[in-house]
Amino acid sequence: MEPADKLEKIIGLDFKDKTLLLTALTHPSFINENAIDRDSYQRLEFFGDAILEFIASEYLYRRFHDIREGRLTEIRAALVRTESLAKCARKMELGKFLFLSKGEELNNGRDNQNILADALEAMIGAIYLDQGMDSSTAFFNRYIREELDTIVANKLYIDPKTRLQEIIQGQYKITPEYRLIQETISENSLSFEIGVYFNNKLIGKGKGKNKKLAEQEAAINALGKLDRL
Repeated sequence: MEPADKLEKIIGLDFKDKTLLLTALTHPSFINENAIDRDSYQRLEFFGDAILEFIASEYLYRRFHDIREGRLTEIRAALVRTESLAKCARKMELGKFLFLSKGEELNNGRDNQNILADALEAMIGAIYLDQGMDSSTAFFNRYIREELDTIVANKLYIDPKTRLQEIIQGQYKITPEYRLIQETISENSLSFEIGVYFNNKLIGKGKGKNKKLAEQEAAINALGKLDRL
């Protein structure tokens, strides 16, 4: 059985247009390395991001009647962060089904947060185009809604950089500092690794496709280590 067929069985969908599913699973590096007649997932990712935001917005609006608009926006933003979407993608083992170049395979691309998050958004876009909103919402409910509920219950929507700064400034009267550790160009993608420092001591590192996302991940990593400072 082909990987895409296995994934269809897992998610309980039978795509009318199989090319949409294959496209959602295809990293740009695979296109560069193989002569195949289909796009990478990048355009579907762009579209799926908008569909995900709509579904999440509707769920939040209907589920949490006492939360104001500004806070709802923060909660939704926390869901669509790279690390949150990557967690959802890992739940369905999405990485196993991706089409990657040999270089990305060697670089642990199947567990790369950026790739997993992008592919998950592309999947949502593909499902919407092939199956419509009901199937897209069912996919959201099965693989993503639990993460959204966790974000609300644990107040993870508060910006991690803000949380880290408030804690360190409150206890030590010092502002954490973010420094670029490494900038990596890998085939068609660019990623940044950034460290957050306290008293010149590295307390957290993060990676992302831009510096802002890398700083957010570094702050999340540091928040888990504060009790050991």
